[in-house]
Amino acid sequence: MSDKLTKDHVQLLLDLDQIRDSIEDVPELCKEFCNYLSREAGFDEAAILLKDEESGGLSNPNPHIPMSNEVREFVAKAGELPTESEYENSNMIAFRLQPRDSYIGLLVLRTVESLDEKMRQRANLARAIIDSAVEHALDFSELKCRRQELEAVFALDRLRDSHLAFDEMIDKSAKKILQFVPSDASCVLLYNEVTEAMDIRFPSSADCSPYETQENLKKIGELAEHAFKLKNLVSAENISEEIGSALCIPLILGQDIIGAFLALRKTKDAFSLPARRILTAMASQIDTAIFETFERKRIKGVFSRYVAADVVDEMLRTDHDFFKGYRKELTVLFSDLRGFTSTSEKLDTDTVVGMLNEHLSIMTGVVLKNGGTLDKFIGDCVMAFWGAPVERKDHAFSAVKCGIEMTREHKDLMEKWQTQGLPPINIGIGINTGDMFVGNIGDERKSSYTVIGDNVNLASRLEGVARGGEVLVTKNTMEHIGNYSKAVALEPVRVKGKQDPIELFRILEIEK
Repeated sequence: MSDKLTKDHVQLLLDLDQIRDSIEDVPELCKEFCNYLSREAGFDEAAILLKDEESGGLSNPNPHIPMSNEVREFVAKAGELPTESEYENSNMIAFRLQPRDSYIGLLVLRTVESLDEKMRQRANLARAIIDSAVEHALDFSELKCRRQELEAVFALDRLRDSHLAFDEMIDKSAKKILQFVPSDASCVLLYNEVTEAMDIRFPSSADCSPYETQENLKKIGELAEHAFKLKNLVSAENISEEIGSALCIPLILGQDIIGAFLALRKTKDAFSLPARRILTAMASQIDTAIFETFERKRIKGVFSRYVAADVVDEMLRTDHDFFKGYRKELTVLFSDLRGFTSTSEKLDTDTVVGMLNEHLSIMTGVVLKNGGTLDKFIGDCVMAFWGAPVERKDHAFSAVKCGIEMTREHKDLMEKWQTQGLPPINIGIGINTGDMFVGNIGDERKSSYTVIGDNVNLASRLEGVARGGEVLVTKNTMEHIGNYSKAVALEPVRVKGKQDPIELFRILEIEK
């Protein structure tokens, strides 16, 4: 192709640029490009086919605008997904749309007469604009879809946390589907796997009467059964006179199918990929929360902040009242960065925050891995305990094992900090075992699951005595782990709040 651009070529580029800059919707953009090429650029037919992310094949973004049989046959001969950048015969040419080597679709152009050099030049110029324009529109569509997904998820999160009565929660969930998924009607289907009974609920505030006939309710039930069998989203068209297209996604709690979300509309066009993704995102929020009892939700909501997921699962398998306070022998651990406050004054804020977040993240992981309950962060201090909410007979052993692992993990972190030119700030750890009060303390506005008492204070005092890299334990803790550890007895120390000196030990090793 000649490098020289004629006046016609420049006008072609300007016109295509104007289309690109004025339209963000992918199907509309493809339609306008094709309309222009077939009406103004001398081609008799133009088609843009886009790669379907689900099937990997090509699809028409405007299915209501059919392609000629000649173009269909040409695309098939081109292998549908051509490996070459272009493919042509006497009167048609196909370009692979692949900006930045990312394959996104195919541009097909047809003329009644044979292709000449002038038409090939126009085709190449059009491809140069269209592939980047379609890529930009697809990227914009993806960002828009993700934003809508997040908005839908956030809306359901707020609804879930509002603690409404069950029926009201279901009704508002159906309304949210109608709000976020482009549809004429929506419903939540409740399913009893034992009796196979279905309870289909439309939103109370919307007129869904055309969809509530016996025939349509039966069709909705059949669509749900199909989704239940696949355990996946189902899209269907031409279901009935009123239901031109529908989306149905099952709600699955654990291994149990408990219902479905449905979006319905009169038009027979299939729901778009963004609509399918939004409904899927909404279902992922609801099926794990809205159908649980308030108590189960409360347990998850509160204790997921303190313990590992497997501990929460163990809690949900019992009928124990975890919010009721009680006294119990537990082991509590305090870990603190030595001299962090004074050192941080010499560093910029971003560095301090980065170091602190990195340290707390690693320490949290060690606590949860060892079955501990993460009580709170107090500045750069980590407070955790063992033996509640789930009983552990080895609470002292697990706490000390955690302390040793924390010092090892933090040693690696200090070495990393040094390579970055940062100061190696060490940690000191104090651990004590004894009776203490444990429970959810506070009121409905703010509460936390924590331990309080004299033995908790003693562990905190011990942490204040520990030097960098030391794990110090009291005699009470040592009596629980003595046969499983190597330790050095230290001189008794006086701590605030205790009249007599406290016997303490520095842990060197603990058996696995």
